[in-house]
Amino acid sequence: MKVIFTTGGTGGHIYPALALAKRLKEVNPNYEISFVGSSNRMEKDIIEKSIFDFYGYNLSSGMQSKFDKIKQYIQMVLALLKTYFKFVFNRPDLVIGFGAYITAPTLMAAKFLNIPIMLHEQNSSLGKVNKMFYKSADQVIVCYESLFEEYPDAKVKLLGNPRASEVKDITYNSQDLIELGLDPKLKTVLIVMGSQGSQSVNDAMFELMPLFSEQDFQVIYVTGKQHYDLYKSNIDIKNVVILPYVDQPQMLKNSDLVIARGGATTAAEICAIGVPSIIIPSPYVANNHQYINAHQLEKVSATKIIKEADLTAKVLLASIKEIIFDDNKLTSMKKAALSLSSPNASDDIIKLIKGYAND
Repeated sequence: MKVIFTTGGTGGHIYPALALAKRLKEVNPNYEISFVGSSNRMEKDIIEKSIFDFYGYNLSSGMQSKFDKIKQYIQMVLALLKTYFKFVFNRPDLVIGFGAYITAPTLMAAKFLNIPIMLHEQNSSLGKVNKMFYKSADQVIVCYESLFEEYPDAKVKLLGNPRASEVKDITYNSQDLIELGLDPKLKTVLIVMGSQGSQSVNDAMFELMPLFSEQDFQVIYVTGKQHYDLYKSNIDIKNVVILPYVDQPQMLKNSDLVIARGGATTAAEICAIGVPSIIIPSPYVANNHQYINAHQLEKVSATKIIKEADLTAKVLLASIKEIIFDDNKLTSMKKAALSLSSPNASDDIIKLIKGYAND
């Protein structure tokens, strides 16, 4: 069986696709699995480091002028033609799209050639491309009950995020904290705002960092590569470790509380591992989906939401102290997060994938 995964743009789209592909290869070693995406975005680097082949087309983003939009349209057409002829000569049995505009040419080629399409939506609202190909899809996998209720068609399945299946069995490792110069006996707060970091959170952190030295907990602050040098050269506090990036699932397991954005992959990891959280949704994403994602956790008391417009050092510190020193609250938030997890997501989706095998 030949399966094409198309994904890209952000880790929220890429890592769930990669998690499912890895599990599919484990269960069915003879399946031919490859990825299609943009050759000038992060998916190329991530996929090429894996065991899977990557097939790329040139597709730019973030272009605003009329000329840029014409250029992007031409790129879309060329990407569609390139993928179309690839599928003509090497027809897959199934194409699985994980959202983002980058997937549109691949899904369009599959549609023109009547190749079965499966869509996976990690967020709590359908993205633009998934919405565009919704009618063409044979199966649509969602992660939130609210979205399942919005689209009650038989082809919509509430099976969850494959990333949850990949990280659910991670175990606590005190040595990670010791190597960072931290004390495993102290409560640990992880603050992580994604690979690029967040300027607004960084601004609040500059004011907040000195106050951490007076607290009976320790902090791991992941700035993102862009802001690391600024913080490392200006902040030196005994119970605060500043890093450009971490193995996020492992460090989530090692922490008592996480402060994060509301991206789909982060939300899936928080729920799969069962970590109490404070979520600061980015207001700069399509359909405000990070807030909607976080609201699903907030409804079961798994997280506390702080809107970016309301974010100050004082508000954030008060929220941390409200949770970190209340063991009952930590326990209840952990249980609530786990209740939203989908630990068998990959295997449940693979059961559907097997139905498209021709052998």
